[in-house]
Amino acid sequence: MSNESKRSMHTPGPWTFSEDTARIGGADGSPVAQKVYVVADRALIAAAPDLLAALEALEASFHPDSERDHYRPHRSDEENRVRARAAIAKARGEQ
Repeated sequence: MSNESKRSMHTPGPWTFSEDTARIGGADGSPVAQKVYVVADRALIAAAPDLLAALEALEASFHPDSERDHYRPHRSDEENRVRARAAIAKARGEQ
């Protein structure tokens, strides 16, 4: 299964939450979760697509070293670090 088909299995991000309704919605306006009253839970749930994207980018940045049993990065470490930090900040409610 391709990454694109995997991504289409969940509501498209970014997800946002409404303080007024305690509802988390997808980029297309569809509901993701309702009545999530704990602010920290809202932030973590809303960050799920960003966290997934950051992990997918990190995973894609490694490729097997054909001569050894470990992986070597081939993408910019800084690019992955920035993306991961942004997803973490969103999950913590800092964005």
